[in-house]
Amino acid sequence: MTAANATHAPAPLHLLVSHAAARALQPPLAELIAAGRLRLIHLPQDGEAPLDDAQAALIDCAYFSRDLHLTPSPGGAESARSFFKLLERAPRLRWLQIFFAGVSSLTVTGRLQARGVQISTATGAAAEPIAQSIVAALLFMSRGLLHHIDAQRRSAWEPLRDAQVPPPLRGQRATIVGMGAIGRETVALLRPYGLRLCAVRRSSEPVPGCEQVVPYAELASVLPHTDWLVLACPLTEATRKLVDAQALALLPRHAHLVNIARGEVVDEAALIDALRERRLAGAYLDVFEQEPLPAASPLWTLPNALISAHTSGARTDYDEQVHAIFIENLQRMAQGLAPTRLALADS
Repeated sequence: MTAANATHAPAPLHLLVSHAAARALQPPLAELIAAGRLRLIHLPQDGEAPLDDAQAALIDCAYFSRDLHLTPSPGGAESARSFFKLLERAPRLRWLQIFFAGVSSLTVTGRLQARGVQISTATGAAAEPIAQSIVAALLFMSRGLLHHIDAQRRSAWEPLRDAQVPPPLRGQRATIVGMGAIGRETVALLRPYGLRLCAVRRSSEPVPGCEQVVPYAELASVLPHTDWLVLACPLTEATRKLVDAQALALLPRHAHLVNIARGEVVDEAALIDALRERRLAGAYLDVFEQEPLPAASPLWTLPNALISAHTSGARTDYDEQVHAIFIENLQRMAQGLAPTRLALADS
């Protein structure tokens, strides 16, 4: 490298990372370090001295990996709490990568974004399994299996009769709220079943495979004609309590709700009333206003509710998927490019 080129070489990034993530990502990180584009700052483990202000002032990017979110953390003090406390002491921080798709559960991220920190998410990493969970739940409920599960619990032989017999799925209408990676994958998986698809998103821009697209503000206009309401949107001020008592009342009594978005997108008390009073035929819920879902919640025992523990996107290679997203963004940052998959400021 000539002296002139060295003068204009970008300064290396200083990355705050856990010991576990650094070990898992050793080859690509080592390549960036060898090229002079990266220096690692490890989050202190138990028994290690905390980082002082001078060290914290070097941090300009960080990776919030899954191991930091676990309780208890494998690293003891190397945990989410110590990680985010350190970020708030890092005046040069300009980019943070997190290992899940939304930032609404992390209150600190709002403060970081207010400082101008860009936050990248892992949106899309679990889109395929989440969409498969949506379709699995829809097919499960469309064939009356909620009825059979309830009968099984009671050791009751109760064949579906007359009005209980499920109608053909073909020709029914599914309204999918949110057209990110999950929504688009859901559209692709549902099309072969002959459903008529409606997309609800921030704009009314056309979506391939959907016969109708409406903005969030016009959701009420499509609910009376909706058989399956699928929530796959981020939690923002526009979507908080988007499906309230009034919205639920607009759905036909035979309609079903699927929520893999965030619990706060739905008025949970109103949903419980609608299910209990059979003003809504059924619901598959993977997310809730309070998690873990309290043992006293009526949702546990409602025969027309199907529940999973916020695991609709579980996949054995999830960490590898997110690591790949992180490394791609880290390489972009090292090249002076903007990171991708940025979180909305109010999500």
